[in-house]
Amino acid sequence: MALFELASDNADLLVALTLETLRLAVLSYALAFVIGVVIAGMRLSPVPVLQRAGSLYTSFYRNLPLLVLAILFWVGGGRAGWPFGRTDTVILVLGMYTGAYIAEALRSGVNAVPLGQAEAARAIGLGFTGVVGRVVLPQAIRTVVPPLGNLWIANLKNTSVFLVIGINELTRGARNIGQANADFPSAFLVIGFIYIVLVYGSAQLFKLIERRVEIAR
Repeated sequence: MALFELASDNADLLVALTLETLRLAVLSYALAFVIGVVIAGMRLSPVPVLQRAGSLYTSFYRNLPLLVLAILFWVGGGRAGWPFGRTDTVILVLGMYTGAYIAEALRSGVNAVPLGQAEAARAIGLGFTGVVGRVVLPQAIRTVVPPLGNLWIANLKNTSVFLVIGINELTRGARNIGQANADFPSAFLVIGFIYIVLVYGSAQLFKLIERRVEIAR
């Protein structure tokens, strides 16, 4: 089957798959950002127990392949009474995984903020939470917009890993379309083009954000 004919015949399905992939990516990235902020705060905390817990979290998720985590939580967790469905599992696992990387990006951004900023904040009476949340972290986020954009793109593409647990996103959709039409190369070429458009659009969006942040600083 011709490439364009396959895309045209499955246009509605491709749109639905794209929207589902974006939904999973957005929700998991939102969760990842919250987790990243919390874990970065723990790693920067003056409390040793929180520092060790944050370090353990990032080490665990950064040293295990996402595919292993997906199977571990869905199959192993299911046998242990894992209460979440497939979609929730994708959002939770991908969010926790990407969150570890966001935490490290934010921590590097915090380290790039001049020490005098934190000292000035403490001098006017702000505690640790106030110094980090109101002074240091906002500046750190501006510094690490490009890495955060790269992590969004990685998070978007990582949704494809969860085809192994039956999530009907773009990559699994390509497999199903290829099987139905006996044309796997064309199906994956179409899906590949959609990923390229999504990634390119994301990169341009984060470049715009970076420029706006630079102007605002």
